[in-house]
Amino acid sequence: MSHFTRLRTQIVKKNYLLQALKDLGYTAEEGELTVHAVGGGRQAAEVKVRLGMFGREVGFRKMDEQYEIVADWWGLPAKVREEFQYNLMQRYAYRAALGMLTEQGFSLVADETQKDGQIHLTMRRMA
Repeated sequence: MSHFTRLRTQIVKKNYLLQALKDLGYTAEEGELTVHAVGGGRQAAEVKVRLGMFGREVGFRKMDEQYEIVADWWGLPAKVREEFQYNLMQRYAYRAALGMLTEQGFSLVADETQKDGQIHLTMRRMA
């Protein structure tokens, strides 16, 4: 029996999703993929990664304008899912902000990660 969970995200750009996953040390697969559950179930996905030591597959598929996360979290500590989601969303936001500001002519001067985990970007645009 599979225990798939589908989680809506604010992820809209695939390229920033892929960059965020890479930043976090994941090797992403792309294409018409299948995410497998512990109990044998399957779900379609466009992007897929494996959660390191747990070997679980986490997929991403576009629903309307946003991506959703598709995974079988059953049997994993809630902390694993929560940390994965938090780290992914933070890194996606970083990549999206950096990408959009760069498109507007800004360049990165510095990025600093604070003790509380917040990331502070310093950008500059020459007129």
